Amino acid sequence: YRSGESEYSINGQNVRLKDVYELFLDTGLGRDGYSIIGQGRIAEIVGAKSAERREIFEEASGIAKYRYRKNEAERRLAGAEDNLSRLRDILGELEKGGLLDTTTRRVDGLTLKEAIEQYDILSPSACPEAKKRYASAPGRKFNQVMGSQANYYETYDTDRTAGCIRDLAHAYSKDGGLAVLKGNIAEDGCVVKTAGVDESIWKFTGTARVFDSQEAACEGILGGKVKSGDVVVIIYEGPKGGPGMQEMLYPTSYIKSMHLGKECALITDGRFSGGTSGLSIGHISPEAASGGNVGKLRDGDVIEIDIPNRTINVKLTDAELEARPFHPLTRDRAIPKSLKAYANLVSSADKGAVRIIK
Repeated sequence: YRSGESEYSINGQNVRLKDVYELFLDTGLGRDGYSIIGQGRIAEIVGAKSAERREIFEEASGIAKYRYRKNEAERRLAGAEDNLSRLRDILGELEKGGLLDTTTRRVDGLTLKEAIEQYDILSPSACPEAKKRYASAPGRKFNQVMGSQANYYETYDTDRTAGCIRDLAHAYSKDGGLAVLKGNIAEDGCVVKTAGVDESIWKFTGTARVFDSQEAACEGILGGKVKSGDVVVIIYEGPKGGPGMQEMLYPTSYIKSMHLGKECALITDGRFSGGTSGLSIGHISPEAASGGNVGKLRDGDVIEIDIPNRTINVKLTDAELEARPFHPLTRDRAIPKSLKAYANLVSSADKGAVRIIK
């Protein structure tokens, strides 16, 4: 990347700088796994093979590994994740580790180095505006007027050893906040937000409970069909099967409400909300509607999830999977003509869920 350009060259192909930036930002902050859709588009543009896509993403996660943990930030900074001052503090820590090209010029004319010097709270030349933003606190009252409260913390969180934002030597983990897993039910990969998963269940083996829609899964969870040790499987919710890949927040919320957050997993070819936590794995590719093996799972199948080794598998042989029919689609969902047309042309999630026009 060179200053003033809006595109980034990878393998001789140009992609939007915005998409590249979002890849590093989201892996650094452990944010919404939906950003992987955009990165699938990047990989598709540059012609990366399926195996290479994960390597590109994992490299980005490694570079962004000195992040602040999102859940910790939500507790201690009361939802101020997008506060520009704090983002620049994160950039300040990355700069100290030599992980940024700070000669890059921003849209406001400043170089990245100049911006960090002005807005990193630990910088000797931090401006008053940065200090004021950094000290902003939640209002702790309901109101309907934007910016109508002015609460501030009395002291700054400058502890880079055990505070919210860490330095390189004291990072929360050595990996980014998102990871790509592969296996016989996700041959082209799937995505898990490791920042929201308790380390005690990074390795999980459970029994499948299969549903063919988000609505059916919610009914099953609230109706007591899902027990401790189960893996909730939601299929036909991908780009083609949904169609449209609707955001799914309710299933994970209901699992937590049933006090099964650390005792169950949820996997799907659909996607989740950015607020999702727990062992929730989405974007399974290929999806069920495109002939993916996830569509052949049955109640009682044993599923093994291994985040450290980046694998996800059902304990069946290749021959057993090959011989199995697909799970029937029993739901009754009204699909508008526009989404039917989309479903006929859309690619899988790992390729960016973009239209394929030949």
